[in-house]
Amino acid sequence: MKIIDRVSSQTAISRVHGGVPSEKRPALVERFRDDPACRVFLSTDAGSTGLNLQHASTVVNMDLPWNPAVLEQRIARIHRMGQTRPVQVINFVAKGTIANDPNAAAHPWIERDPATGAQNLKVPLPSPEAARQLANVLSAFADSLRGKIA
Repeated sequence: MKIIDRVSSQTAISRVHGGVPSEKRPALVERFRDDPACRVFLSTDAGSTGLNLQHASTVVNMDLPWNPAVLEQRIARIHRMGQTRPVQVINFVAKGTIANDPNAAAHPWIERDPATGAQNLKVPLPSPEAARQLANVLSAFADSLRGKIA
């Protein structure tokens, strides 16, 4: 909290967290957008959905999520239609953690190609028999819906 205290002594901060009712969040976004003194919008994952922050230009991730889609959702809050500036993403990582290892995948189901650095999802595939059973169940379900959906 010392960092937040230091920043808030120099500029106004809008804060969104799980304790802020959803009906109050748009006013905090408006304050961040319209008040020149409010230069920081601080949010937990509670602010990761439903907020449009395209008037911001920088995302600072203090805690990297295991799910890369969550990280993309955070970035998408500011990198959306209406954004007129380049978007900068800053990820803080702690030394000695998996997030600090450039060769580590972000999740056990994600593998990194050592040659390109690209990340690929490696999902365990079902056995041929299990896949056949699933296909039969889905086919029967689709048959049961025929004529019932407009």
